[in-house]
Parts: sequence; C-alpha cells; structure tokens
Amino acid sequence: MSERYTSPLKLFEYLISGLAVVGSDVTALTNINDSRIHHYDRNDMNSFTAACIEAADTNHEGSTEQYTYESRAKKIIKLAETVISENS
Repeated sequence: MSERYTSPLKLFEYLISGLAVVGSDVTALTNINDSRIHHYDRNDMNSFTAACIEAADTNHEGSTEQYTYESRAKKIIKLAETVISENS
C-alpha cells in the first residue's frame, strides 16, 4: 500500500538539489512527471543499470520551484480548502 500512497519527500529534496534520481517503478514515483527521474523495473537488474546510465548521461536542468516545501504546502492547503468547501 505504501508504494501507492507515499509522498517521497527525499526524492523532492534530491530534485531541488539539482540531482538526477534513479527510482523504481512504484506508483508513488511513476506518478511524478519530471525528466530528471529515471525509472527502472524493480525486478530487472538490466533496467536498473540502464536507468543509472541514462541518469548519468542526461542534462538535468529544470525548475525546482514545484518541489519546495512552500509549494507543497500551498497544494495541500488548496486541497484542504476544496474538500472543506465541498463538504460545507
């Protein structure tokens, strides 16, 4: 269950730092659309190797604003406000 509903905060910290990320194909990671995340099939060693090579060979410039704690907090507050207004 945690592979579907977890919030991978460490992953966001890596992205904010400008690092490439190699992550398994769990739902919590594959739902994040960012070219700096290189997914691999967790049951396939060759897939892991290929993802590592791809991450090392790719230019990883991009915006990190969406991954800051402030940005994440704003999204959570907006969601909470929507839920509250729908239930009022």
